[in-house]
Amino acid sequence: MQLLSVLLSLTAMASVANARGLRQDTAAECVSRCQRAASTEREEFCASYRNQVPRPTLFNRCVDAYANAITVGCDLCYDPSKYLSLRSNAFHYCDKWGRGHPHSYKAACEASYLHAVNSIEEYLNANDLLSLESLQIMPTERQLDADVESAESIVERHLREARAQAQEEAARQDRFDRHL
Repeated sequence: MQLLSVLLSLTAMASVANARGLRQDTAAECVSRCQRAASTEREEFCASYRNQVPRPTLFNRCVDAYANAITVGCDLCYDPSKYLSLRSNAFHYCDKWGRGHPHSYKAACEASYLHAVNSIEEYLNANDLLSLESLQIMPTERQLDADVESAESIVERHLREARAQAQEEAARQDRFDRHL
């Protein structure tokens, strides 16, 4: 009887492991196809930056941003819940080219990143890989503001704390000076 229960549990564990492996294989195949589909347009899109000054830097920015978008975007095959943050990743990724560099660096980066995101979305929609759960509407700005403390309020809070601490130190200093 115990032998039978052990065999049944081993069989169940093996089938769960096979199902996980099959799911991983399916997702890996999805990633591979997604990358292939999205990268077909990379050369055509970035070719316009090949002869623009500063050369070849703009072309390289375009290719790098496109490659990063493909890597991040095609990972939606594993976790479609990250769909909502896909477009905002363009601005986070390209932020490094915003200050101290010519404006064209950031513009080329964002344009190529968003073009790659559009290609990935087309592929995922064409293959029914985006579910309604991953396409949930983002909360409005007011909803976000209610959850997040603004930078001004953080600064004000720190200033109040610093003033209170300075007043306490001044009061303590005066008290000790009186006894001398």
